[in-house]
Amino acid sequence: MVRPGTPCGRDCGRRSPGPIFGASPTSVARRPARRPGSVPMARQPVAQFLLLLAALPGAPAAQEPTGRLSGRVVDSLLSVAPLVDAEVWIDGTTLTARTDEDGRYRFDAVPRGRHRVTVYHPALTAAGIGSPVRTVVVPAGREVRLDLATPSGHSVFRSVCRRAAHSGEGVFLGRVREVGTDSVAGGARVAALWTDFSLDGTRVSPSRRALEALTGADGTFVLCGVPREREFMVEASAAAGSFGVSAMTLRGRVAHAAELGLPPRPAGIAGAAATVQGRVVDEMGQPLEDVEIVLDEIPDGLRTSLEGRFRLAGLVPGRHVVTARRLGFAPLSVQVALAQGEAIAVELRLLQSAVQLAPIEVAAAAPARPGAFDVSGYERRRNAGVGIFLEREELDRGSRLRLGDALAGVPGVRVDVRTAFPLLDRGIVGVDGCIPILFVDGVRQPNSAYFLESSIFATSHPSEIEAVEIYRGLHAPVEFRSPLDMTCGTIVVWRRNAAVPR
Repeated sequence: MVRPGTPCGRDCGRRSPGPIFGASPTSVARRPARRPGSVPMARQPVAQFLLLLAALPGAPAAQEPTGRLSGRVVDSLLSVAPLVDAEVWIDGTTLTARTDEDGRYRFDAVPRGRHRVTVYHPALTAAGIGSPVRTVVVPAGREVRLDLATPSGHSVFRSVCRRAAHSGEGVFLGRVREVGTDSVAGGARVAALWTDFSLDGTRVSPSRRALEALTGADGTFVLCGVPREREFMVEASAAAGSFGVSAMTLRGRVAHAAELGLPPRPAGIAGAAATVQGRVVDEMGQPLEDVEIVLDEIPDGLRTSLEGRFRLAGLVPGRHVVTARRLGFAPLSVQVALAQGEAIAVELRLLQSAVQLAPIEVAAAAPARPGAFDVSGYERRRNAGVGIFLEREELDRGSRLRLGDALAGVPGVRVDVRTAFPLLDRGIVGVDGCIPILFVDGVRQPNSAYFLESSIFATSHPSEIEAVEIYRGLHAPVEFRSPLDMTCGTIVVWRRNAAVPR
């Protein structure tokens, strides 16, 4: 037997080295010459074993060089604020991070190289807005900052409307789902409704505006050209009869997205929108033609036919006021309560009213104040059932020292404790109160008269007030509207024995 490290004789190649992994002495007659750099045959199974061992799970492997990635996600479309609780993904990896209350995210071990980063948030998905995707190169051992943002309003408008936005207009987009099933409502009708006012000399002319769109198979819709600064109504309806309506405002933004829900169809209702049809007659029951029909105090040019008939279709469910007016007859208003898909019939009987002109008197006396309290006009507006009316008994109740304090507790009114001026609730969750138009004794007041010590709400005692009328949104009568601002509402204050403030 040859000792390690000793020279080998001539017969060394013919001697057997002994059994190797089951090989018999006679199975190896002569070893081939070993090439320089090759592994001896006696050590090859050991090398293979080590390779297999390295491939086993849990075996230590060389760490891939990584870097760090951080940044901030901003929602420039829905909330114009940091996007909270959004998921940031790195494509091609299992890495995800969630944004905090400041919209910040961070990855501490990102494989070096080029990556695509995107953001997921339920609000973006519900509105049908594509998530932003950015490409970033992360070097090993360094930190890279990457801020992400949803598309801007102007970018969204140009993309979906195929043109630039004009002054004062915006785009409303989103998705319609069926409440309860969470499935998208394809083929649903979505409409935006609002009223524009134009000033022709001293005459205010209202005109109704509407935009309509049908949802796609994925439930998404786009309405280009909605007002940017004023409130509008949004109706969603499906062919099956389900119907939903809500108030919406862009709050000055160019684009806004939201998810609309269609409630289940009420049993026994055949359609979605409501209808009022009827006939106008005189005292003898004879039909009256060319009678102006006004819905909710907003003239729309509708007049009765030769048979005295009229029809108001496509109405939003809820309470409405229908008024019939014709020269020589006393106007008549009726209030109707409409359910979804309901069609009701009314008959309006007008009484003749002779117009008596008062004699003209000339006297050297101080002119009467221009805003004297008109009892008949006040009674007409109160009987119409639109708005909130506070009179002497209600205003004098309690020990309140300021008019503004007397308005506290009125539904839909918020009163500032310090200044005593009231704000009107828009009726939208998450939207602050708005500043209404103010009329004192029938005269429109400047906005500066609304605040601080100059406010009638802070300086007048409730005992000095005859009545207060409060109208929200577009429900104010025409005489108490402003063509420049009708998104909030109107408050009308009638004083007992005071001059109109200058």
